[in-house]
Amino acid sequence: MIRLFASDLDGTLLNQESQLEEETLEAVRDFQKQGGIFMLATGRNSWEVSQVSNHLSDVVYNCVNGSLLCDGEGKQIVSYAIEEKEAIAFERLRKELNSIVLYHSENCRYCNLSLEELRNAIIRYLIKENGYTPERAQEFFHYMFGDGKTVFSSSLEDVLPSRILKLEFLFIDGDLYREQIRRCHEVFRGCNVVNGSFFNNIEITSPRSGKGKLIREYCRIAGIKEEETAVIGDSGNDIEMLRCFRNSYAMGNATGEVKEVANYLAEDNENNGVAKVLKEICRKNREEKDA
Repeated sequence: MIRLFASDLDGTLLNQESQLEEETLEAVRDFQKQGGIFMLATGRNSWEVSQVSNHLSDVVYNCVNGSLLCDGEGKQIVSYAIEEKEAIAFERLRKELNSIVLYHSENCRYCNLSLEELRNAIIRYLIKENGYTPERAQEFFHYMFGDGKTVFSSSLEDVLPSRILKLEFLFIDGDLYREQIRRCHEVFRGCNVVNGSFFNNIEITSPRSGKGKLIREYCRIAGIKEEETAVIGDSGNDIEMLRCFRNSYAMGNATGEVKEVANYLAEDNENNGVAKVLKEICRKNREEKDA
């Protein structure tokens, strides 16, 4: 019987418009009615998750690529911060690469650009790399940064007093992306270095972090066995999680690398892949209970 189901958010639980479909909501609720625990495993921070999951209740948050674990009431259970030396190395690399960066703390994010500079950079990137219209690019910017949680024009000195959970390079030009990932693995050896969803970004978190590691920690706390856990995702920051559990599903829209790691394949997020997997899990749970 599956007692814990952990789902990535962007590109997995949410559709292409970053919305929760009613079919998916109903499937999650049915799983919870069976006594199942539903966990969101995402690169986003807790306040970002709560903005898109307000139709869900009693959800466990596995946030910031496995750096922050919160219960259904938002109470922090576990968190892993980046060391100061990593933040200093990140700042040196930012200057070398002349990149747009974010420092993610427990309560907000810091950006090296001003609001206007960031807006213009993101709109240019999305039009060039993703073929967005200017209007759609503007909507995307508001969706990502319209929550009032970003401190703009920030320096490393502004950041260091906070507990930093994630360092992030974002909106990297396509021809520079592979080389920048290589440099990050070289500089942040031992840290958790992954690519995220939506756009060319690179995320660095503590060596102790990882979506799969945090799920295992939660399972230890809650007394849930590995075979009672299922996970699903679509992108690079889900690979570690999918490798940790035998009941692992890749979305139909997942990258080839993700599909190679997962043991099962779900439908894509435009066809409610998560909902269909959850319905099948609920059916099997009922059969096992009635046997």
